[in-house]
Amino acid sequence: MAGVHPIQLGYSLVFGATALICFAAVRRALDRLDDSDARTGLVALLATTGLWASFYVGRILSAAPGVQLMFYLLGLIAGLASVGGWLYFCSAYAGKSYHRTPAFRRVAVFVFLTIIAVKLTSPVHGLYFSTAPATTPFPHLVIRLGTLHWIVTGLAYALSAIGFYMLFETFRGSNYTTGRLSLLVGLAGLPVVFDLIAYSGYGPVLTLNYEPIGVALFAVGVLYVADGSFVTVRRFEREQLLDELEEGIIIVDADWRVKDTNEAARTLFPELADSVDESVSEVVPELAEVLPAGESRVIRVSESGVERRYLLSMQPLTVGQTTVGRALVLTDVTAIERQRQRVRRHETQLDNFEEAITHELRNTLNVVQGNIELVAADLPPDAEAEQRIRTASEAVDRMGIIVSDLVMIAQLGRQVEETETVDVDAAMRRAFAAVAGADCGLTTTGLGEISTDRRRTEQLFESLFEFCLRNGAEAVEASRNSETFVIEDDGQPLSAVDVDRAFAYGQAVPDAESGMLLPVVRTLAEANGWTVDVDAAYDDGARFVIRR
Repeated sequence: MAGVHPIQLGYSLVFGATALICFAAVRRALDRLDDSDARTGLVALLATTGLWASFYVGRILSAAPGVQLMFYLLGLIAGLASVGGWLYFCSAYAGKSYHRTPAFRRVAVFVFLTIIAVKLTSPVHGLYFSTAPATTPFPHLVIRLGTLHWIVTGLAYALSAIGFYMLFETFRGSNYTTGRLSLLVGLAGLPVVFDLIAYSGYGPVLTLNYEPIGVALFAVGVLYVADGSFVTVRRFEREQLLDELEEGIIIVDADWRVKDTNEAARTLFPELADSVDESVSEVVPELAEVLPAGESRVIRVSESGVERRYLLSMQPLTVGQTTVGRALVLTDVTAIERQRQRVRRHETQLDNFEEAITHELRNTLNVVQGNIELVAADLPPDAEAEQRIRTASEAVDRMGIIVSDLVMIAQLGRQVEETETVDVDAAMRRAFAAVAGADCGLTTTGLGEISTDRRRTEQLFESLFEFCLRNGAEAVEASRNSETFVIEDDGQPLSAVDVDRAFAYGQAVPDAESGMLLPVVRTLAEANGWTVDVDAAYDDGARFVIRR
């Protein structure tokens, strides 16, 4: 390169290397950052900075003043665009939403185009810059900066400072060790020192903008030297994410060392406050026995002498195909566990109740019935005695029916856990056939299918139809309206008093013979998660409305 001054060559090599580093870092950023917004911002920053540095190479090596001016103007555009890329990246990396805000975007585009227009027309109005030839240390075009340049530069530095603030605030808010990462990010602002020396005129530095060199140092630092922590901090830190959650969150790396926690976790386990890079099992002994957990587990934690239950679940944190850590999520399930224990006790009590009824009451009734039959066989013929024996025998039979109902309630009155698809029309007809004679008919319309417990549902309809028949019905109609079933009969209308107490145990509505039927219907409906009511306004019989 004959005729090229050594200083000229040196500057060209520095800015050329800067451009190559920025362009090479673009590929690295595309591969390493999984967040699309942060990736877009960083790629835009590196690409525009690479162009900016390239234009400096063209300007330094060019001999013609006109060509140097052209490269300078192109550099102004690329340099200003890099500020936008920097702010976009910083906002996305820090978990902010500024880069997505339409108002900010519109203002940014307007300011960018306005400043570009001022810069490009400066050779005419001279308010942004003017030019003059210089021969030392090598022939080049000197840029004399005007007032507008310093206003724009001040704005650009202020915006860049906001970006630095967002990054350092992100590092500070994370429990991850970020000292080295903060130092590397700070390199991006180091060339400002050279800018100040150059524009002050007191140093040997040419009056150029050295920010591209800082961006190149930043790219090498965060994408190559501190790649792991740069990517991890970005993944772990979200604006108002961890601390906004009620669940305790513990972030660990691939070796189960604590990397970050939220306020809820530190409240639950105060020893997590100063535990970065320590083994989570050593810091929190309660987790030692359940980690690594392949599936969710319930652990017990003592808080102020009160034992509470927490569901420990684990979510892997990945970058591409690589697992970089895990999020341990602790959800307070104390109330749920207590409710589950109450349900278990209730189930056990129902089992015991069912067993007691089945054996004790039925055995007792069998003894009573047997003795009644023996007494009836031993007594001489007597009309009054025979009537009393029949009454006692009928009472025993009635008690047998009640015992059967109680056993059925104990078995089927529990909450439905498993369901299947049931043809409602077929279920109703089976239930009706079990209790109705040939003199009573059932009409169904558009009942369709539902997901329910077959046995409970058929028993519900059977008890309801039996009530209708005992209430004097000769015809029963069943229809469906979306999630509602309506059953009507032509029997005796229920009085207002009977409607209010129809589903209550012990009320004998409308009489003792059918008093248990409607309470059983409601119990089975509630087991399915349904409701059942009597339509008090219907006076052509009885109308029942079942809502799913």
